[in-house]
Parts: sequence; C-alpha cells; structure tokens
Amino acid sequence: MVDNPRFPPELEREIFELLAWNNVDTEARNLLVVAKRVHKWIEPLIYRVIFYYRFPRRSAPPPLPALKELCLTHHITPRIVKLCSYAHKVLLHSMSVDDVAKLLPLCSEAKEVALWLLNRDQNYHVLQPLLPKSVQRLSVNLSHLFNNKAFEFKPAVLRNITHLDVIALSEDFWKSEWKNFRRLTNLTHLAIDPPPATRGTIVGGILEDTIAFKNLHILLVLSTDAKPTVDSPSVYANDPRYVQMATLTYPIEHWILGARNGKDIWHTAEKLKQGLLTIDDLAKEVPYF
Repeated sequence: MVDNPRFPPELEREIFELLAWNNVDTEARNLLVVAKRVHKWIEPLIYRVIFYYRFPRRSAPPPLPALKELCLTHHITPRIVKLCSYAHKVLLHSMSVDDVAKLLPLCSEAKEVALWLLNRDQNYHVLQPLLPKSVQRLSVNLSHLFNNKAFEFKPAVLRNITHLDVIALSEDFWKSEWKNFRRLTNLTHLAIDPPPATRGTIVGGILEDTIAFKNLHILLVLSTDAKPTVDSPSVYANDPRYVQMATLTYPIEHWILGARNGKDIWHTAEKLKQGLLTIDDLAKEVPYF
C-alpha cells in the first residue's frame, strides 16, 4: 500500500500561515481544528494583532470576544492570558483604565501599543510603568498618561520608543514636559496634532532642536483640514522631516488594516515624504480616510 503524498512540514506550514493571514477575520479560525500541528502554527499568527473597541465601527472587524468578556466581568481568564502572549500589536479603545492595567503586563511581546479614548477621570497615570518594555511604537494621549501632580514623567519607561503618536498635544503639556521629550533619544518618528494657534511654536521647537532630535526622520503633523496636503504654509514645510496630513476619519479601521498589512500611518507618511504619494492617491492608500 502506497502512502499518501505529503508536503514537507516547512512548506505545509507556510501554506497554512499564508491562508490564515489572508483570511484572518473569516476562515482562519476554522483552520485551528484541522490538526494539532496546524493549531500550533496558526493560533499565534491569528492573534498577533489584537484590538478592542466598544462602539460599532464603519467596517472594522469585530473585537476579540475574550476582550469583550473582560470588559463585562473585569476578570482575566486563562484564555486572555494566552492570547495576549501572542500579541505584537495592541489597540485598546474605550476601555476602562483598570482593565487596561490588567491587560498590558500580559502583552509582554508587544512592539506596538495604541491606547485611545480611555477615561481621563480614572487613574490613567498608573499605566505608565505597565507599558511592556518591548514597545517601540506608542500612540497615546501623553497628557493623560503622565500629567498627574503626584506622578513624574519618567522617560526611561519610553527608552525604546522609536515611533510616538501624541494625541491632543496641548501647549501646556509641551512646555512642562519639553525637557523630558528631549531625552527620548531613540525617537525617529513623531506624530502630533497640536492646536493651530500653537502649531508653529511646537513644530519649530522640535525641528530646530537638532541635538535632542538628531535621529528624527519624520515629524508628522496631523491637522483637521478637509484633505491631506503635501504642501504646507508652515515655514518648516521645506524641512525634509516635516510631513503634514489630515487626521484620519476612521482611525480604528486604518490602524487595524495597517497593523496587518504594514501600510500604517507611518508608511503613508514615508510615501508623502518621498513624494511617492499625491493627494489624489491618498484615498487609495488609506481606504478608510
């Protein structure tokens, strides 16, 4: 009796991983029951990107049921512990600070974390020391995370950060924490959305400080303009590090898409910087804009 032909294990795994990654929100989970070896290969891939949001989205895939359960019960289950151990990219939106504080230490391998619209009336600052040391890309409202009278902004927590997206950067917070920003020496990409009245002051302070920000490759200035623009009236528009684009209309959808295919906001900024992307092209590059 002739044995049935088999793929080499390496090729078989590559086929299953490719199939799972291209269908992560549909058929991928069905592959988990094919065989134990396939389950072992596929589960970490499916949960490499995890996210939670509370309200219905335009076209975003549904958040993890395990995280929805956490927000109802406020209890960490073995399932959540396992899934978080796989996470490389994490988005937590409209989640209580207490629940976020339970999740962050479990995401020990996370390279990218976005903390959006958390309750500012809670003890937001307790999250600072809980950020995984592996995090290199952070998107957060820093004034909530660090602005507490009984707590000091300690840049050592962010020493590995290379990509920082500062949400709602106020002039007061910038003035009070400027010296600490200058100590983020590994920073290569910085995104800010300062108020128009103070935009010039903040942008100028960053671009003119060539010692502290010597490694800065892109300063992405987000605005509420109706359309993104490569050109800007700013006096710093000719600085090769300066990139301006409009704030994304559907940021959650874009974050999830970018986390999975690599075409995130930084990818878009780089193409704008290099002149490889025009205003007319941007709708195709950022489908949820």
